[in-house]
Amino acid sequence: MELADIKAVLMPEFSAMRSEITTFIALEVQFLTVSVTLAGVLVGLAIHDWDRFRESLDICPVPFLVLALLYADTKARVLRAASYIERKLRPQLVAAGFTGSLQWEEFLRNEYPARKHLDLIEKLRWLVFLLPALTAMALSLNMPPRNPGLNLHFYPILLTLDLVLVGFVLWTIFVLVNHDKIL
Repeated sequence: MELADIKAVLMPEFSAMRSEITTFIALEVQFLTVSVTLAGVLVGLAIHDWDRFRESLDICPVPFLVLALLYADTKARVLRAASYIERKLRPQLVAAGFTGSLQWEEFLRNEYPARKHLDLIEKLRWLVFLLPALTAMALSLNMPPRNPGLNLHFYPILLTLDLVLVGFVLWTIFVLVNHDKIL
């Protein structure tokens, strides 16, 4: 196969991977937006009627933690596509004599001066999910439901679910951060 043929095959694949990354980054932003919006709504409800709201504190972490897992899924897909570009496409293009191809990826990894700052911001994004979830959990532990009924009976179950989800989210963050360092 000629060099022009190789480039004609690999460059559209690269474009498709970059498009996939862009789509997943847009989804990440949507999950972040939903989390911030939900936090605002819940704060508004808490301010409006605290006594009624505190009876449901144990359920509040669940949507934030589910959103965190959805965010993690899209983050993993971004990393998968970026890894494919770096490990599969780029070496083939370099081997075919296109040593100047895909400089953007190399620039971001090695030369961009604010890389460490952006890495820190990326880690802080997780707080958009974890801060409201952990705050609601802490409040729920300090103020369990008082009224007898369903809330009181489901409290241990929801608390266990909250703890399992927090553990899974923290493990996922650790895995993704370490994978991102490898790239």
